[in-house]
Amino acid sequence: MSAVNTLRLQPDAQGAARAGEILHAGGFVAIPTETVYGLAASALDENAVARVFAAKGRPSDNPLIVHISDLSQLSQLWESVPERALTLARAFWPGPLTMVLPKTPAVPACVSAGLSTVGVRMPAHPLALDVIRRAGVPLAAPVELDPEIAKRINRKFRRSMGPAALFASLAALQAAEESGLDAELLGSGRTGCAVSSTMGSSSSIVEATALLLSGRREEMPATQFFKCASHSSAFNVANLLGINGVQLSPCSACASGLQSVGAAMEQIQLGKQDVMLAGGSDEATPAVAGSFEQLFALAGGDVEPERASRPFDADRRGLVCGEGAGILVLEEYGHAVRRGAPLLLELTGYATNCSGVHVSQSDAASIERCLKLALADAGLEPAGIDYVSAHATATVAGDREEAAALRNVFGGGVPVSSLKGHLGHTLGASGAIELAAVCEMARRGVVVPTLNLERVGAECAGLDLPVAPREKRIGAFAKCCIAFGGVNAVLIGKKLS
Repeated sequence: MSAVNTLRLQPDAQGAARAGEILHAGGFVAIPTETVYGLAASALDENAVARVFAAKGRPSDNPLIVHISDLSQLSQLWESVPERALTLARAFWPGPLTMVLPKTPAVPACVSAGLSTVGVRMPAHPLALDVIRRAGVPLAAPVELDPEIAKRINRKFRRSMGPAALFASLAALQAAEESGLDAELLGSGRTGCAVSSTMGSSSSIVEATALLLSGRREEMPATQFFKCASHSSAFNVANLLGINGVQLSPCSACASGLQSVGAAMEQIQLGKQDVMLAGGSDEATPAVAGSFEQLFALAGGDVEPERASRPFDADRRGLVCGEGAGILVLEEYGHAVRRGAPLLLELTGYATNCSGVHVSQSDAASIERCLKLALADAGLEPAGIDYVSAHATATVAGDREEAAALRNVFGGGVPVSSLKGHLGHTLGASGAIELAAVCEMARRGVVVPTLNLERVGAECAGLDLPVAPREKRIGAFAKCCIAFGGVNAVLIGKKLS
């Protein structure tokens, strides 16, 4: 481990030169708020740092953390501080760089329609997403939120929420309201929740790590742990809504959200709960983007942001990280009818399995087995499916393996599309968000095509892959999710007649 240096430097050229000396020595550096503010106020003499590096050569690939804990100090310089820090990093720092900013929460992406194209693009501000930066700026599909919307949640609850839990809570409020769930039913003990994310709030984990590594543990909020916990979204939703039944939080990377819906379905089938709020939430962060980049699975290269995510396409280069939440209300049919709940879909089959083969590579054989298990659970043959919502994240290997499994089960007679071109890959939230979109497709009788699919990859050929909206009655459907660790999940549902 490299040495940890906390820079409390004079806001002048000498301070910047001292920073350059420490960086060049291979230090692990955390720059506290007052130093960033001071250096920015004095125009941050990049030339002073440049002279150090010019004299001694470029530094080693050690990590640098710039921690800005209070943007109120930077209100006058919001535009200049991050821009100048980014300029400094690009020019003089070849190693990993993390900008830690108080992240403005984003609107839950529990889609109400799924028919309008959501552009995959850069964040509104180049540092708004806390993305690890090397030589360039990775693409992302962030959500943007008016801070007033977040204030729908009382600070008593909000202070224990990272962005992922906030997304989930806002989506759960919307779902409960639309379903007509009242406080009595929510607190009856017969209502539970199953909400997942890949790893709790990864941005909150980065914040905590920055404080610990810079020797500033005393500044860590008492509620920081509750933001970082893997089941943060589940218990925050339960506490906010007064749910005191079953609480579950499957943690299986990008299959988490769909596994939550499947687990909730099983709780109702077993008679243990009458109602379950189920789904997933996630956030796009440095830890996630950096991990995918290391695995050569992140979209890159010189490409327009809106065209970067290209599932099943011959020119696909990798995924684009997205964020948001999707929460659905599952309810025992008779119970829902008796209380006059709006009924959208019936879930009829579910299966999850793993390949036992590889930690990161998808496996066509295990995906095929999972599809067949889910169909058997629903009592359907492949010919009974009208539409498949694929996982397809636009990675070369992942799309190839999923396409092979879908071909083996359905042939080319069932429309297949992926929503990742529209939304980015929303990670642990993707299964639930995309299931909500399928619900709307079935209601409207339209198959939403795969965005940016211009030339089908040879290894993905043989499937019916629409490239334009297609009017079609969707009776029964299959929703697929695939995750690191060899995890697969498939949910079968149908439109209620």
